[in-house]
Amino acid sequence: MNHAKELFFDLDHTLWDFEKNADETLAELYEIYELNQYSDHTPEEFAAIYHRINDELWELYNEHKIEKAFLRTNRFVQTFKEMGYPEGQIPNNLWEQYLEICPTKLNLIPDAKEVLSFLSSNYKLHLITNGFKETQHRKLKHTGLDQFFDTLTISEELGIQKPDPRIFETALKNAGSNRKTGVYVGDNFNADVMGGIRSGWNVFWYLPKKEKDRPAFEHPQLVRIKKLKELLNHF
Repeated sequence: MNHAKELFFDLDHTLWDFEKNADETLAELYEIYELNQYSDHTPEEFAAIYHRINDELWELYNEHKIEKAFLRTNRFVQTFKEMGYPEGQIPNNLWEQYLEICPTKLNLIPDAKEVLSFLSSNYKLHLITNGFKETQHRKLKHTGLDQFFDTLTISEELGIQKPDPRIFETALKNAGSNRKTGVYVGDNFNADVMGGIRSGWNVFWYLPKKEKDRPAFEHPQLVRIKKLKELLNHF
């Protein structure tokens, strides 16, 4: 990677600890709305159901099969239905409270700030995210990650999502970079790994856990890392 001049990062699950921040938010909402009134599911079970449904709906959103508003509200509607909640008792504004609280959470992937701080002294750093612009900006501001990035390329502002090659092309243009000097770091196999490689990028696949459903994929433009600190061995 000696040719690299710019490093591009994904945000959720790569730098910002989505699961931990979401779990904290959901636990707060479980107490605020006293969700144990109509269901015997624990806060942990509530979070597990939500995460599964949220992941499924995000896949549909990235494939342009559902709209933003549907994703934001129905992930909770479907969660409560699976928990056996009476339809008339589903809290209507819980999803708004979630969006208000969650982006203010401060949990980051281990060593994220230290790695970004070190790399930013020698490289220009950029962000490519499939998230919604208002929530992603709030996450960056509250965690202080915004100080490290020269440019932000956010899918909602473009109307396209990773793995669409156009979002990677736009990120290069925003950064004044090119594939020869740009390197991408992300966690999602389809959006980040395949999206980056099919767009001609060198990609670091952040893969902290050994999961059975992860594809056994090899490519000359791909490097696996289990910890963000491993990036420092390459730059």
